[in-house]
Amino acid sequence: MIVRGRKCHKHSVLPSSALQVGGASGEEPAIRDLFLGTEWHRNSIILFWRMTGGSSASSYLHIIPDALNFAPPLTTKRPQKLELHNITTEYITFKIRTTTPNRYAVKPNIGIIKPRETKIIPIFFNAMNTTEVPSKPDTFLILSMAIDINELNIDLKSLWSKKSERKQCSQKVKTTFNAISPTANEPDIVETIQRQNDHLSKQVAQVENENNNLQASVTNLKQQISDKDAKKEELARSLQRYQSTSQPITTKPRSHTKEILRLFVLFLLFLTIGYLLV
Repeated sequence: MIVRGRKCHKHSVLPSSALQVGGASGEEPAIRDLFLGTEWHRNSIILFWRMTGGSSASSYLHIIPDALNFAPPLTTKRPQKLELHNITTEYITFKIRTTTPNRYAVKPNIGIIKPRETKIIPIFFNAMNTTEVPSKPDTFLILSMAIDINELNIDLKSLWSKKSERKQCSQKVKTTFNAISPTANEPDIVETIQRQNDHLSKQVAQVENENNNLQASVTNLKQQISDKDAKKEELARSLQRYQSTSQPITTKPRSHTKEILRLFVLFLLFLTIGYLLV
């Protein structure tokens, strides 16, 4: 896809011939065109964009598509999706403006995109104000600039309302109001199925990862229990060995009563002998 209206200093622009859909001959769409606009097609675009140096030398965002088509009747509440791909390793804040704000509902029109991630913005045509097809195409202006990781909780409205010396990039996306044929919905069906498959694959991978983490936790707990049981058995054996080898030490108080009586008897004996000798 071609991103029009990019205004960034010293940045290269993706050549229009590289990603032009359907060529310039105006041929009728073939079977291969069913894959244009699908997730596979988008990934191919982003890969080509990065391989040609777009991730380091281009603007902060790669925008898909290059035009938003609101097919009549405009009373159909079917949003057009604006995909903002952050092709940098920085946190990028964006703001979306339009030349005719009362015709469109853009939510969110301001936000932050993480490095290498994508933000999908649904855009509705406001049929309550008018159902007539506009005579001239409108323009969406996407502004973007890099912010630091410590600014993620900052008030973005206040940030965008202030003048800043930061480098800002601006990219434009036009609107069209062309009728579509019944077969034109086929790429949307393919895209929807692919998105559902990708979502299910991510869920399965997440469940498998959680299951592996739980199994690792259970194995770790079992090992800890086994180690504690081994330590407990070792302590029990050590206590048993200590009890079997140690002798109880008993100290009996030394009795002096018998010695005193013996000395007293000897004294009386000597006293009696002395008295008789006298």
